[in-house]
Order: sequence, then structure tokens, then C-alpha cells
Amino acid sequence: MLDLVDQEGQVTVADMVKRFSISAVTVRNDLDALASIGAVVRSHGGAVRRLEATQDYPLRTKETLHRDEKVRIGRAAARIGAAG
Repeated sequence: MLDLVDQEGQVTVADMVKRFSISAVTVRNDLDALASIGAVVRSHGGAVRRLEATQDYPLRTKETLHRDEKVRIGRAAARIGAAG
């Protein structure tokens, strides 16, 4: 998986399921493990290659990074806005 991320710049869970004939849970666990050691950056539905600190991720990739946290922040802001 890491070789594919390095070669292609990004992978999706769906592609890895098809390519390796393994479950989506296994792919997610493997990508999470790679992310925990800093080998990749997890995104919603897959992973992207870790870039140098001076490089920037494309906007499409940024949209998927930390998606769950962004959704939670948006919901909390909407509740605060509705209450104010």
C-alpha cells in the first residue's frame, strides 16, 4: 500500500479492496497504522502521500483531510449561531 501511495500520490479504500481482495476494514486499519507512524496522511476514504513541510496539499485533498473533525466544528458553530 505504501508503495502505491508513493507512486500514485493517493489511494482510496475502494481501490485497495479491489486490488488486494481484502476487506475495507483491513484497508482502513492498515492505512491508520501507516498514518500513525507518519508514512501517509489519512483522508476521508483513503490516504495521501506525506509531503515536505514546504509543500502544500491540493485543495481537493485538503477537503478530505480531517473531515470528521471539520463536520463536528461546523455543527457546533451552527448550534452556537442558532442560539445567539
